Amino acid sequence: MLTKILSVLGILSLVVVLAVGVAAAYLGIQGTLNAASLRVALSAVTGRPAGAGAAATRPAAVPAAPTASALLAAGREDESAAMGELETFRRQVANEQALVEAARLQVLREREKIERQQKQWEASRQKDAEVAKQSGVQKELEILSGIKAAQALAVLRGKPDIQAARTLMAMETRKAQKIIESCKTAEETDWRKRILELIREQNDIQAAALAGG
Repeated sequence: MLTKILSVLGILSLVVVLAVGVAAAYLGIQGTLNAASLRVALSAVTGRPAGAGAAATRPAAVPAAPTASALLAAGREDESAAMGELETFRRQVANEQALVEAARLQVLREREKIERQQKQWEASRQKDAEVAKQSGVQKELEILSGIKAAQALAVLRGKPDIQAARTLMAMETRKAQKIIESCKTAEETDWRKRILELIREQNDIQAAALAGG
């Protein structure tokens, strides 16, 4: 089988060579024998278009390298885009910082407001307490001034010495002197000495008046 195939191929090759030779002879007789006419004749015999082999073996075109100006323009576009993103980020950070600062100032104002309210409340409470205290002291003085000296003495001896001394200092001198003079017992006399000493420490003049000069 292989022998038959080889024989057929040999016959075909011989036919092609003879055909090309006949074509070349004809072209020579006509005076048009050249490389181009030979390629046309070979194409007619083999059935392949002229120049197909050359086209097949021709290397593919290499794309042109970008120019320096194109690279520079692309670099500038990338730089501009990066700067735009950086500016956007900077603005976002600035906005966040502004919000944080506004919140901090709001908290500070609220704290100061609360502190002012606390101070006002404390001042009002102290004022009310002082008014109540003064009212109570004044009322006590009126009561002590309206009762007998012995009775007032009993009330004052039930108080701490410093408080009793202050009460006597706040009373009318004549009434306070009568209470001091009403001390008869040894205990009352000792009490009188302590009270007069406290009064003397705070007001020597009034102590002298209460002691009778």
